[in-house]
Amino acid sequence: MTRLITWNMEGGTHDQKSKWHNGIQPLLTQAKADILCLQEAGPLPPIAAPYAPPPPQPGWLAAPPAGLVWSFNTWTPGKTTYYILWAQTGGGGNRVNIAVLTTVLPAGFWYAAPGAANGRPAIGVRMAGQDMFSLHAKSGGGADAPGLVTNIQAAVGGGNAFVAAGDYNREPPWAPPFGNLCPPDKPTRWKSKKKLDYMVRTAAAFTGTVVDSLVLSDHYPVIFDI
Repeated sequence: MTRLITWNMEGGTHDQKSKWHNGIQPLLTQAKADILCLQEAGPLPPIAAPYAPPPPQPGWLAAPPAGLVWSFNTWTPGKTTYYILWAQTGGGGNRVNIAVLTTVLPAGFWYAAPGAANGRPAIGVRMAGQDMFSLHAKSGGGADAPGLVTNIQAAVGGGNAFVAAGDYNREPPWAPPFGNLCPPDKPTRWKSKKKLDYMVRTAAAFTGTVVDSLVLSDHYPVIFDI
């Protein structure tokens, strides 16, 4: 079993303190996450170090799309080293970037094109035999969410399994073009009391657990054991 946690961080700092240390680390050490799908992740943590990436999976283009800034890094905040696939999806490299953090070196990584004009791409990793993506649909209703799921399915290949977790910016229920929607057990954006953060996967649907004890963002993390 793999524990996946998705979290819209609302930027990398809170009260001038790093959310990588007071948010991400507890999710790894206390909530026991194996993989974190992160949105609005801000810049990489200061002590992140470039690392040779695992091989791109077939869905990744021969070269990263023009204009996409991305990197693969290690992060060692204590005695444990983690791996971060990061992409700049916010203007100027500021708050609205996307990342996937894993506790082990992934076997490969993925890219899926944006679901609509001016949308954000999805990025993912192959880990524990599963292809898992982090995504962040457009605000104002997540109109590009179906397109993102379609492009993720196209990246991994028709009929192959995937997991796509993140901020969909639309509430369930709705019918993804591929896979099954796995909703959270309570609202994930506490300001609006809406269920915006969840997972779509090709396997059977189940309900995720919201971590409403971590209040460092306008979104709560959501746990899925897959």
